[in-house]
Amino acid sequence: GYGNEATGSYSSVSGGNSNEATGNTSSVSGGRNNVASGSESSVSGGVGNKASGSYSSVTGGWNNVASGSESSVSGGVGNKASGPYSSVTGGHGNDATGPWSSVSGGRNNEASGILSSVSGGTGNTASGYSSSVTGGYGNEATGSYSSVSGGNSNEATGWYSSVTGGQSNEASGNTSSVSGGRNNVASGPRSSVLGGSNNKATGFLSSVSGGEENKATGEAASVSGGSENTARGVSSSVSGGSQSTAYRVGSSVSGGYFNQAVGKYSSVTAGQRNQAKGKLSSVSGGWANQATHVQSSVSGGARNFANGEISTISGGVGNKAKNKFSSISG
Repeated sequence: GYGNEATGSYSSVSGGNSNEATGNTSSVSGGRNNVASGSESSVSGGVGNKASGSYSSVTGGWNNVASGSESSVSGGVGNKASGPYSSVTGGHGNDATGPWSSVSGGRNNEASGILSSVSGGTGNTASGYSSSVTGGYGNEATGSYSSVSGGNSNEATGWYSSVTGGQSNEASGNTSSVSGGRNNVASGPRSSVLGGSNNKATGFLSSVSGGEENKATGEAASVSGGSENTARGVSSSVSGGSQSTAYRVGSSVSGGYFNQAVGKYSSVTAGQRNQAKGKLSSVSGGWANQATHVQSSVSGGARNFANGEISTISGGVGNKAKNKFSSISG
């Protein structure tokens, strides 16, 4: 070689040109314009690489820097391992800045949290303690123990939160999760969104399984699908349909359009613009029917009103069951 310098105590340069070993017990093995300045640091080939941290190492590649104590860069271009015990394995423009952090390939990724990791992809960031991002583009895992697996522009910000694929999803509640879809948010503790678009699970243990613009806001509330449905009550549920709401504890809407389960443990099964307002009341279908008293029920028809306690209407149009135990068959 030529133009090499070994100025540190017990340092060595083995071949190549314009290489420098300035740290004590440092070494450079071939390549060009490489510098090993840290104590017991090493550079093995490549061009323009620097190992400045104590016990740091760079193995090949171009313009890589290992500045953290016991850090390492293995190949690639323009990678930096600045955190203590950090590592970068290949790729381009990756940074491992947190202690014990790692980046494995990809481009312009950063692992800044303690024990954080990024495995491939582009423009991903793992900044939370023991957080991870696996592939994708523009993903961020900022919560402690959070993870993002693929997709793009996803964020896992809560402790132990996770996002699996999709686009522009956010898991911000502790132990929350979003599994695919687009523009979904799981913000309640232990909440989940399983897919769809523009869905929100904000209540504790709430869930949305799919559909579009659905909301589960009550504790342990759930929406299984459909569009613009809301489960507000504790343990309430909407299974499908559109623009329906389950308001109170244990209430449910199974489908249809603009149905409302207002009373505790009330239910609407299908139809349009039906309301179950009484406790344990039910409407099974039809249009604009109401069951307003305790255990009252309407099975179908249109504009029927079951206002008496335990009253029933089986069908027809414009019927009213006003008294306790009253019934109209159709």
